[in-house]
Formats: sequence, structure tokens, C-alpha cells
Amino acid sequence: MKKIYLTTFAFLLIGIFYGQNKKGDMDIFLQTAPYVTTNDTNDFGLIAITGIEFFASNKFSISSNFYSSNNAVFKNDSGTTIRSYGILVTGQYYFLNLERWKAYGQTGFGYGIDNYSSINIDNSGLFLWTVGAGANYSLTEKLYLKLLIPYFNAKNTTRDLTAANGVTAFLGLGYKF
Repeated sequence: MKKIYLTTFAFLLIGIFYGQNKKGDMDIFLQTAPYVTTNDTNDFGLIAITGIEFFASNKFSISSNFYSSNNAVFKNDSGTTIRSYGILVTGQYYFLNLERWKAYGQTGFGYGIDNYSSINIDNSGLFLWTVGAGANYSLTEKLYLKLLIPYFNAKNTTRDLTAANGVTAFLGLGYKF
């Protein structure tokens, strides 16, 4: 009987310390992903996204994000460093909204700049779109792990070519206000 009381008490505590998404909630987050180029050379860099997410309901949220990427943070076989910066607006639909686990689908679009100044090419405009899925796991009442696996496509509108496309995994932390 003592185990039943302890188990019930533990579940009540989890319910108190970990909550579901609610209308009006706001989160901030930071995520990173590897950035690998595989044309003729193998550069290895990072993509980082930081943003704020506003919950319009317990199932739907809108995020305003800033992203930055660098293709040669760790390895630069090509001798070319390309830095990109921009904004991305996304919508998330949470199809799983449990106390610790949240899972969602995401889609969005944005605009940015490719900076090729290290090889004497003018900056170029980017149009981006993304669609993917993600999950959050609550570590505490306010802090959570965030995993996102999007397909993304970035088209360089100035040079009329695909700057980047594919699937990658972003991992990071989020914080609820």
C-alpha cells in the first residue's frame, strides 16, 4: 500500500512541475545543427537558430526565428567561407501535448543573406522554406530539450541557384516564460 501512495504522490508532483502547452505561453529557444557541404569538397560547419514561440492555443504556435550559418567552422576543405543570416517565421501544430513530451509538425518561410565577401562576391538574397517534425522533452517546469528534423530549401535569389537543401537534425534547449 505504501508503494501505491508513493507512486500516486510522484505522479502528482510530475503534474505540478511539468505542464502542457497553454494559450498565451511564450518560449525562447536556441538550437544548432551540423552544416556539411559535399559538392567537390567536404566542409563542416554549423547552423544555429534562436527564436521566440507564442502559443495561440494549446495546439498551435507561431515562432519568429533568427538563423545564422557558417559552412567552415570545423573544416574548410574548399577554402571558401559562406556565412548566412536571416529571419524565419514558422507555424507549429502540436499533435502530442503531454506533460513531459510534446511532438509537432512545422512549416515556415523566411528571407536571408548569403555573405560571400571572403571570395569577393557580393552578398546575395535568400528565400527559404521549411517543413518538418519535432519534439520537446521537459527537464524542469521551465526548461526543455528541443529536437527538430526539418526539410529545408534555401534558394539564392540573386544568383538564381539553390544555396542549400536537405534534411538535418537540430538539437537545443528551450525555456518557458
